[in-house]
Amino acid sequence: MKQKIVIICILLYFIQVNEANQRIVGGSDAATNSAPYAVSFQGALLGNHVCGGAIISNRNIISAAHCFVDAKLQDIVAVVGTVDLTEGGDRYNVSKIIFHKDYNATSKEHDLAIIFTAKKIKFSNTINRVNFIQRYVKGGETLTFTGYGATTSEGDSVTKLQTINLTVLNITTCKFAYRNIRELFDSQICTFNAIGQGTCHGDSGGPLVVGSSLVGIASFGVPCAVGYPDVFTRTSSYIPWIAMHAPDI
Repeated sequence: MKQKIVIICILLYFIQVNEANQRIVGGSDAATNSAPYAVSFQGALLGNHVCGGAIISNRNIISAAHCFVDAKLQDIVAVVGTVDLTEGGDRYNVSKIIFHKDYNATSKEHDLAIIFTAKKIKFSNTINRVNFIQRYVKGGETLTFTGYGATTSEGDSVTKLQTINLTVLNITTCKFAYRNIRELFDSQICTFNAIGQGTCHGDSGGPLVVGSSLVGIASFGVPCAVGYPDVFTRTSSYIPWIAMHAPDI
């Protein structure tokens, strides 16, 4: 019991420190052109950021399925080509969404969706597609995540794209960490650096990459960076499905 109390006190301490510093779970502002594939999905009416995504072709964006459940196409806009949502970027309406047929809203297994833009995305110096990596990324590797998620569990999404390097956690270790919360699957990938570094609200659907190649799509975590691993859908497990629905990748 004493050990549990000590652990809780440590967690509360780190949470308070991070909130006081107002830093986005250890991230920093992304440099211009550093993530030309990054997407902000927003509400068409208010322009509020909802989820992230990654451009995979001139008509397709990949994101998390849970971001679009019950959403109406006319209410969604994809914003690309900027690292600051207050300074432009190109806007694209959405014409179709394909959910993975086995997506499970409870377990978050197969948490993937392919979004079709109403017109072709125009590539430029600030807008481009992400590549795919087919090998199995193992524990200990360093990957990069970008997103517009909140800086604290009570905060709102930010307007400047944030980036952070995250370390892959062995899936067996991650399953143990979540053993009392939910089941995890080999088609998922986990990252963990330390308390105060990780994803937060609004980061769902965002891209986890190595270099310019996509490794994962942000699915869920225990908000926000309080000591549990972040969980992503491992895209290498879904290459055939992605290619079937987005043949131009």
